[in-house]
Amino acid sequence: MYFDKTVPDLRVDGKCVREMSAAEFFRKTWEAVKLVPEGKAAIDTFDYVNVTDLAYLLPGCDNIRFTTEIEPGGSEGVYLDIGVCYTLDGESETKLYLATIKTLDDGAGGFMNMGIAAGLWLYYANAAYNYSFDW
Repeated sequence: MYFDKTVPDLRVDGKCVREMSAAEFFRKTWEAVKLVPEGKAAIDTFDYVNVTDLAYLLPGCDNIRFTTEIEPGGSEGVYLDIGVCYTLDGESETKLYLATIKTLDDGAGGFMNMGIAAGLWLYYANAAYNYSFDW
């Protein structure tokens, strides 16, 4: 995978990390989404970004996938759930929710903005993880 210069470098002192806080990982990769004009425009329409405050560690392992789920909000708006699934033993999968994002725009524009943010975040999360973690 080709990584462009906007991919966050999460390494410490130039060395790959073994693990880091899931919230810290999300925040750093979310900042990269804001650097893309379309990403910033989409984010500016969101009502809130709620980042998990749990002290989960994001493990350095090769059985990991980042997830995004866009859902109608029921009574109002659209939600984007961002998470990570991984397995350490090759069998049982663990899913961590990293953030929930909401917009009150429940029309096509709201879904499109969530899709833009989700796609960019997936790109940056995968690139930063593959570049910065030692697994």
